Amino acid sequence: MGNKYAHGQLISEKEDLQSRGPWGRSADFGYTVWSNNSLSKFFINKVPYSFEYTDVQAGIGHAHSAYAVLTTDLTLLVRAEAYAMLGKYNEAVADLNTEVKAYSSGALSVTLDGIKDFYNGISYYTPTDPTPKKRFNTAFNIEPTTQEPLLHAILQLRRIMTTGEGWRLQDVKRYGMVIYRRTLSASSTVVAVKDSLTANDPRRAIQLPQDVITAGLPANPRNK
Repeated sequence: MGNKYAHGQLISEKEDLQSRGPWGRSADFGYTVWSNNSLSKFFINKVPYSFEYTDVQAGIGHAHSAYAVLTTDLTLLVRAEAYAMLGKYNEAVADLNTEVKAYSSGALSVTLDGIKDFYNGISYYTPTDPTPKKRFNTAFNIEPTTQEPLLHAILQLRRIMTTGEGWRLQDVKRYGMVIYRRTLSASSTVVAVKDSLTANDPRRAIQLPQDVITAGLPANPRNK
């Protein structure tokens, strides 16, 4: 079930589900990280499975799931990001702390000084030495001393909280983070870096459907 829409041990341990953050161990948020040795995939069971019978006697029907597209958790972190961008750091930390405490049933918390110390104490991400701290390549200015580490904390928590829901790409595009395609060994070490998706790569614009292109609308550009 997790073969296609899940990632491996390296990302889980270094960047999201099992990583460390200014709140401590992300695994202490209370979820269980599932893995399968035959697939080398790490994920959390967060979307429920339901079976809807079209014929109970025959035992036939179809499976489906449902999840909330807009949640209080996500909205709170969006507001925290907005506060951080406005320079309202205390308000941003308050929202972030509300979410951290709720997500961990009160076991974890953050402070502004703790956030700054954590991200100042780790290196920026590289494809061979990954961390949760990604370089920003933005058209707008980001104050490096307080605003940047606070944004790192918000984005890291949002990445964890919305794993598998498709929100991460929006943060990647908005902050100009570079994404790498890597080849890993069986022990989850980086063997080679095959490709990168830079901040200005035209592939960041999702391609139009083929029937729309066939109808005459020019396709989004791609590098030759």
